Amino acid sequence: MFGSLFNINLTPTLVGVFYWRENMKMNNNYEDKQSVIIGGSNESVSFGITNNAAFLHNLSDTLYSDKLLAALREPICNAWDAHIDAGIPDTPIDVTFKNNNVIVRDYGKGIPSEDFYSIYGTFGGSTKQNDLDSTGGFGLGCKAPLAVTDTFTVINIYDGIKSVYSITKYSEIGGKPAINLIHSGETSEPSGVTVSIPMDKDGHELNNEKEAEELVRYISLVSDLPLRYQGEVLQDSSYIEYDENNVAILACRKQDEDANNISIIHHNVKY
Repeated sequence: MFGSLFNINLTPTLVGVFYWRENMKMNNNYEDKQSVIIGGSNESVSFGITNNAAFLHNLSDTLYSDKLLAALREPICNAWDAHIDAGIPDTPIDVTFKNNNVIVRDYGKGIPSEDFYSIYGTFGGSTKQNDLDSTGGFGLGCKAPLAVTDTFTVINIYDGIKSVYSITKYSEIGGKPAINLIHSGETSEPSGVTVSIPMDKDGHELNNEKEAEELVRYISLVSDLPLRYQGEVLQDSSYIEYDENNVAILACRKQDEDANNISIIHHNVKY
């Protein structure tokens, strides 16, 4: 199955992959940039973004060439960012498969309730735009599960409060994506965020635990993140040695069909 999903076979091959850890971040200093316009009335009208259902659905549905991979990779990368922010980068991210749902659980600080809606409910909304250590910054990745399902669940535990949200692709608000708070109350459970993604939609199925494991191991292989699948810590299968320019060759037992394929991995995402 995964040969068709990721163009991989299950014969491990040792290959070299460039891993670039250059200091890169989003440039938010756009306000100071100007262009000189010669002629005309010199009247400028700024661009905007339409707020309609079709446009919002396109943002969640057409960004990724491999939707199934992105729907799992993006929550895993967000979990990793949460662990970095909490100072626990070596703590494994828990990934489980149950009832055709892939569940990603981190042990970070959780999200303050006043920030949750702006992060999950705004395309472009992000708290990581100026963070060099984070994977994201564009405010798009946490919506990636909508590429493979119409509804997914987020459990957010922050400061002793557990809140359960349903993220839906279509709502009664003009057919737009929406967030519904299902329950909120006190808890003694550890803080963090749990994302539960149904993987049974036609064309985007993970039919059993083994198929889910292959996908998780693939993500672990190309991202070098600490993952624990079904309670088992996945073994590190890569070797990274950086030079003085923060550039390295990542040698790993990688399952690409083309053993001569060279990729750039930036902030845990393979390009």
